[in-house]
Amino acid sequence: MKNLITYFLFLSLGCFAQNKAEDNFYEENTSVNLFAFVGKKISVIEFDPNAEKVEKVEIDSITGEKIIHKTYSMDKGFKCKYLISQKVFNDIKKDTIDFVAYDHYGRPGFEDYENVLLYVSKSEDGKYYFHQKYQYNPLFEDKKGRLFGCFSFNTDEDFIINSKLESFKIDLGNLIIYDVTTYNEYMLKTYVPKPFYKIKHNKAKPVLGARIKELFLSKKLTNFKKMFENK
Repeated sequence: MKNLITYFLFLSLGCFAQNKAEDNFYEENTSVNLFAFVGKKISVIEFDPNAEKVEKVEIDSITGEKIIHKTYSMDKGFKCKYLISQKVFNDIKKDTIDFVAYDHYGRPGFEDYENVLLYVSKSEDGKYYFHQKYQYNPLFEDKKGRLFGCFSFNTDEDFIINSKLESFKIDLGNLIIYDVTTYNEYMLKTYVPKPFYKIKHNKAKPVLGARIKELFLSKKLTNFKKMFENK
């Protein structure tokens, strides 16, 4: 009996270690200017991206007149500070991060979630981090406290790629619901495809989820595909 108890104890510890390893997925490739991490919001503060307008002056080669070029952003700007609770791709080497985010439609959607998988890059001069526009995965906890999220779909290729990755059934209740009243057949098939979504009464709910490793791999093979080419 004692040996049997010991066996199950080691079996349980092995399962725990396996789950923990899965939750702590990390990959590194410093030749790619991308950082992915699980973040928790500290602050998201709006700022005017046009407060300091960038001007470029050049002289017309024919008339000799001075030509001033001004840039103007149509997006709203946000200064974000996040706690890094898990590093997923490349090491930022600190526990918190400050980065800027831009959104054409309003406030950034990622600030609405307690846990979120974020994707940022470093500026060319290396002075600051910026959010890869609209790229994030809301994360949720299962009964064992492990994080999971949902794949995103923007093209037919996304469906082909995500269908090959590991997924499992989920029930998020009313946490994520999309109104698809105005969606045509193509949009339904592309953005909220079956079997990843269930559609009822013009509402789409995700019914398949994935772990952090699969979510990152999905982005790596789709939205950030060009970043990783020949790397």
